[in-house]
Amino acid sequence: MTIQNVHDMRNNQGNKQSESVSSADTVQMIVDSIPEGILFLDFTGYVRDVNIGLQRMLGFNNNTQLSGMSLTDIISPLDYPSVKRE
Repeated sequence: MTIQNVHDMRNNQGNKQSESVSSADTVQMIVDSIPEGILFLDFTGYVRDVNIGLQRMLGFNNNTQLSGMSLTDIISPLDYPSVKRE
């Protein structure tokens, strides 16, 4: 996806003159276009948002299934030592 494609996506959302896409929507479109899995956690280690790539990797249909889960609910216990808390 290129910057031009994101611009085109924004312009194709409803009436070009009267509707605008918020910055948050633009960022979400960009994040969802990335094929790698992206996970956003809060400071306590709970999932706040994921992109479509991670949903597919983990076999979930939508973001709401992952939202609110703990990171330890998602990763294998064998991987716990590699996850550092800062």
